[in-house]
Amino acid sequence: MVKYKPIIYKALDMFRGSFSVNECKEILASLLFVKWLCDNDNFIKDKSYNVNHLLFSNSFSEDLRELVKHLEKNYSKLDGILSTLLLKKIDYKDNLNETIKNVFELINALEKLSMNEIRDMINFLLIELDLNKDQEITPDSIKELMVDIIKPIEEMKIADYFTGVGSIILKIDQKYKNYNPFYYGEEINLETFLMARMLMIVNNIDNYKFINKDIYDFKNASKEAFDYVVMDAPFALSKELEKNEILKYGIPSKYGVDWANFQLALHVLKDDGKAIVTTTTGALFRTRDYNIRKAIVEEDKIEAVILLPSSLYKNTSIPSALIVFNKKKSDKRKNTIIFIDASSEYVRKNRQQNTITKDSIEKIITCYKKGNEIEGFCTISDINNVRDNGYNLNSKVYINAKVLEKRLSKTIYLKDVAQVLPGVQVSNNDMKSLKVNPTHYFLNIKNIQEDGIVYDEEEKIRDKNVNWYGKYDIKAGDIIMTTKGTTTRLVIVPDDFKKSFISSNLTIIRVNKQKYDPYVLVKYLQSDIGRLVLEKITTGATIKVINASKLENIEIPAYDYELIKKLGNRIKENELKFKERIKEAKEIYDLENEEIMRLLKLN
Repeated sequence: MVKYKPIIYKALDMFRGSFSVNECKEILASLLFVKWLCDNDNFIKDKSYNVNHLLFSNSFSEDLRELVKHLEKNYSKLDGILSTLLLKKIDYKDNLNETIKNVFELINALEKLSMNEIRDMINFLLIELDLNKDQEITPDSIKELMVDIIKPIEEMKIADYFTGVGSIILKIDQKYKNYNPFYYGEEINLETFLMARMLMIVNNIDNYKFINKDIYDFKNASKEAFDYVVMDAPFALSKELEKNEILKYGIPSKYGVDWANFQLALHVLKDDGKAIVTTTTGALFRTRDYNIRKAIVEEDKIEAVILLPSSLYKNTSIPSALIVFNKKKSDKRKNTIIFIDASSEYVRKNRQQNTITKDSIEKIITCYKKGNEIEGFCTISDINNVRDNGYNLNSKVYINAKVLEKRLSKTIYLKDVAQVLPGVQVSNNDMKSLKVNPTHYFLNIKNIQEDGIVYDEEEKIRDKNVNWYGKYDIKAGDIIMTTKGTTTRLVIVPDDFKKSFISSNLTIIRVNKQKYDPYVLVKYLQSDIGRLVLEKITTGATIKVINASKLENIEIPAYDYELIKKLGNRIKENELKFKERIKEAKEIYDLENEEIMRLLKLN
């Protein structure tokens, strides 16, 4: 295959400027398909229709049209493919017929090009080659997981909604062709639908039925029942949906239709069928989907949730997950859900993408099939526990809970030793008036850095009313925590702090120093165990949010108070010494650097 890639790139380059990126791909795939058909005795029985006839034709475009017309008239499975992907593209650009012919000559100049090699070129062009940044391509590692989760049976029926070009079906067929599966697919984009049919033909997949339709046209949903449904829907789809028999668990918000997709999958499954679907992690715990999640969990239809690494997809870093729905669990798995956290199981594929290694895929599949529990990676939770956690399906909640249970012995609640005080929300109108005669700095996420508080002279306000004091203003020894953003930071307010109020993106943890120590608490929250505790109460996929009421109910270690006091002073002293040494080192560096620059006469 590698030696033919330069030909593909050269051909695409010849089209550049004349056609869109998508049209280039469609036309080149069609020309390769024409060659594949001409070399295939099952399609071309009349030998007057052949490659040489086209190559040496004085009227290339007319003869190409005649060939396409002949093929689509005599072979129903070809209907519409070449007339749409090829002829319609060149009919409105007659001046490019010479370019099309030159590209056709280029791909036919390769000697002894077998049908399998042409097939491989078409597969590469349609499945692997990413020319359009808006194109959704299912990552290989996700396809591998989907295929390996399937337990094949003879003549199984598999539906792939959001079929795309059919790459998931092709992957399934490569592994399970001997089981004689039947494939059903729905794809809304006409050109993509036609390319999927092309892909099936060149890969000798005959037992399929693809429909060009909107998946959400539920009135015309398939009446057929399937053993498996696979689904890799585009992220962040928006759709206004109405009540119908498919959405029996509830109508999702139009801004996130993941749970409409899953309900469709459940609707078309056989009574013992399984669905394997991709989703964003937000769909696992979003408040607006609560009632739908609750209903499906209570009916015991979810078998496994697998958190995947971020950046598996080329054009987004949004973390994703797989959900396995099972309408007939084994007795051993009834009323339980397998939670797997494979979010750290990746290697870098390129500058933009991660991928999951074969070893990690095997680890995931083994845990799924055997129900192995691995600390920090996989656990099995009963539905009662899921119920207690508000039907949150984030694997980290259950995996981390097991780790914490094992590592923490005696604990107390944070609210027993500290106040949790969320910051103040200030409207734009209020902000204008509060900036007049300011008395306090107004701290936001950007002001909380790893090495302490950074005060901004441009961000100063006065109080709106007396209630702000003791609630939104900082004091020495307070812990300031970023509770909204991409990362969580913690700083302790020093003795020489400047008067400040905190914004709603921050939270004050005001420790009662007669019961605990802020330095010990920060050490705990920054530790591996502490991070697990915070992760458990964090919502949001990209922008992470920690709710104050949940924060005050986290468990923290119940140390002996004398030990806490002693270690708190020691931590504080150590931090101060560290900062002093950093400052001294910087001063020495700056002096030495200044001398070097002087000697180089670069001052």
